[in-house]
Amino acid sequence: MQPQQAQASGTFTITEQALETEMMKKLKPNDQSVLTRVYTAGMKILFSPETHQKMVQEFDQQMQKGVDVGQLIGTDIAHIMVLLFNESKGTMPKGVLIPAGTLLIAKSCEFLHEDHIAPVTDQNFSDAVHVMTSAVMSKFDPSFAAKVGGQQAPAQNAQPASTAPAPQQAPSALQQGGM
Repeated sequence: MQPQQAQASGTFTITEQALETEMMKKLKPNDQSVLTRVYTAGMKILFSPETHQKMVQEFDQQMQKGVDVGQLIGTDIAHIMVLLFNESKGTMPKGVLIPAGTLLIAKSCEFLHEDHIAPVTDQNFSDAVHVMTSAVMSKFDPSFAAKVGGQQAPAQNAQPASTAPAPQQAPSALQQGGM
């Protein structure tokens, strides 16, 4: 099945391993090492015994409320990327945030799909990457919103330009104190 057919039929065909392989081909060895370290740190947050079950429960609660799976995953991963950057005390290269976040989204989608926690499609993956990228870019480039949409740039806390608090849109494990 070709990717366009896969998306049209609502299947999930994306794998973290395939994305990682493609990303690594394009990076210098030092950048590969940084990406691997950031991705590994993100995986520890997602799948650690201290946080994993709570995140799955909160994800399920949000899904029952009708929150879009792509929005939810993208928001959660964006918060993890900001958390990791903050924990690095600003030493993490900002250029690794989007690639590492994309890999974490792929792994999250794979997990949700394979464990039948939520129906996940390639479109959900794409939506999650868009949400995560927009949130991360808004956090670290305040003029981002103005550049892409002619809107006022969001505040430094990466909330949407509508000024509605992010938890009202898609509460995440991080927003609810899960991390």
